[in-house]
Amino acid sequence: MVTLVVTKGAGSMDFYAEKLAEKLDVPKVYTDIYQRIAQRFNTSWFSLGALRAIGEDWHLLRRLNRLDGIIHLPNQHLGRYGFFLKTPYIITVHDLISTS
Repeated sequence: MVTLVVTKGAGSMDFYAEKLAEKLDVPKVYTDIYQRIAQRFNTSWFSLGALRAIGEDWHLLRRLNRLDGIIHLPNQHLGRYGFFLKTPYIITVHDLISTS
């Protein structure tokens, strides 16, 4: 079975994930991690915000690692979790651009 990770937020990839979730009859895990972490881009590695982000990432990873089957990460920004997942996963990559 495939479990879809549905990101909640105001971005276009969040909208895509929500619309995909409406159409698929699969288990879903809802999270706003992408929205929260995106708000902390360009934050110092040694700041309180960075420490919180690490804790939030760890919490999501524990949650995902409790699932059985394949995990579908609906955008490439969630790919950073792939290395730490114990099960196979799928990443949807958006907007591939050829440079040749």
